[in-house]
Amino acid sequence: MQITRSSRLLYLALIVLLSSCTKTYRGTAHVCDGKLFVEIFRIVPIGGDIDYLTDSANFRIYIGSSDPEQTTYTYNCEGDSVIIKEVTLGRESNYTLHKVLSRKAYSLEELKNKHNY
Repeated sequence: MQITRSSRLLYLALIVLLSSCTKTYRGTAHVCDGKLFVEIFRIVPIGGDIDYLTDSANFRIYIGSSDPEQTTYTYNCEGDSVIIKEVTLGRESNYTLHKVLSRKAYSLEELKNKHNY
């Protein structure tokens, strides 16, 4: 099988694009009455966001990536648990939440005991 010059250029462009992706800090959100934090990073040049949940001392876990114009994560604390939902955003001007795509529950005590940082 012979690889054409245009195929080589396409592969090279793809490698350059993927290797040039960088993660830039976008901000920190306080959740669960300020007990936890969500660190948000932007993936450049793709434009998606990556969320990490942390208490800044005992754990930091990767939550997932999202397209800020189509999906987001919501965080709710219930007792010892934090409930994280990935939801779709509406096209309306106020970006109302529509459909729950996934749901995860974490025990805060278990996260703190793992010291996953």
